[in-house]
Parts: sequence; structure tokens; C-alpha cells
Amino acid sequence: MPAGGPAIRCSWGSEDVLAHVARLFGAEALKPLEGLRVLTCSDSFTEAYALTPEVAEAVQALMAAGRVPFSAGLYLGRVRRARPHFIPSHNLVQEIYRALGRPVRAYAVREQGLRPYLYGRDVLAASLKQCHPPIEAGEVVAIIDEEGWVYGIGLSTKNSCEEAQKAKPNEVIAKNIFDIGWYIRSQTKKERKYKY
Repeated sequence: MPAGGPAIRCSWGSEDVLAHVARLFGAEALKPLEGLRVLTCSDSFTEAYALTPEVAEAVQALMAAGRVPFSAGLYLGRVRRARPHFIPSHNLVQEIYRALGRPVRAYAVREQGLRPYLYGRDVLAASLKQCHPPIEAGEVVAIIDEEGWVYGIGLSTKNSCEEAQKAKPNEVIAKNIFDIGWYIRSQTKKERKYKY
């Protein structure tokens, strides 16, 4: 944790973040976050983390000493002023799917579509295997494989599953916001984690 300078500001409070999660994935999606404390940290952008009570206590002591975390606990995602107002992390979405027992707000993509996606490309309609509502244009959508593993987060260009399924094969149905291939690519070239 860096010395607490004026740039990074952290605070406790879960209302906004939990409201975003419930709005996107339903009230049941909050189950993985039960008993955890939410910490939001802001600099040029705002990110949210879920901490166990023990980790929260340690972070609180560090903050009281004038230090601020740059990461702690389960990374929940990025909070934004513009739409999409919340970009969940792929880890959070995977935990939500585990708790629900099914994907929601997701495009299941064929293997040949996942490969280019993992190199930062958008998802084309030809790659769509299955759609899991709700889907909204301009809102986040999880990009998953046929078994339900989360490979990243996209920005849907379609307003429903029906619209996505009827799109022309070369039409973009989800713009790439983040994909797990970033972890490998960022080692070889400087690349922003999120595209929006």
C-alpha cells in the first residue's frame, strides 16, 4: 500500500455498488457478498472491493494510519458516472453465476469466437451459441464459453436476445470492454485494462 497521498481516496459503503449488482443480475446475485464489507477507492476512476471482516479491520487500521489500499479483497468492478454505470469484474460475475447456478446477462460464445475475443476483439453474431437475458444495448454483458466460464465483459449492442440472435453474421453484438487475455497482453505491451 502506497503512502496516502491526496490522489487516492477510499471509503466504506456498499449501497451504490450493491444496487448496481442487484439491478444488473437480480437480488439473488447479492448472496456471494453477504457478510463482506465494500470499500470503494477513487483516483482518476472508482473501483470497488469486497473484504472479509478480518481484512476490512486490517485495511481500516492502515487507513487510520494515513495509508490507502490500491487493491484489497475481491475486486468487484469499476463504478462510473456514464453508462454503463458499473462494470463488474469477471471474478464477481463468475461468483454470481456459481451462487445462482446459471448465467444471466450473458452471451455464450463458440470457441472460434472466444479466440479473437481473448485478443481484444469484439464479439460477432456468428460466434453466438446461446443468449442469457436480460440483454440491453449499451449495458454490460458477460462473455462466457459454452460451459459458463466467464472470459470477460462486453458492452451489448443489442437490446434483447432475439435481436442478437437475428443479427447478421458479421455484425458486432458485444464490444470488448475487458477480456482475461489482457493479463497476458499487458506483459508485452502497455494496454488499458478497460476500453470504456
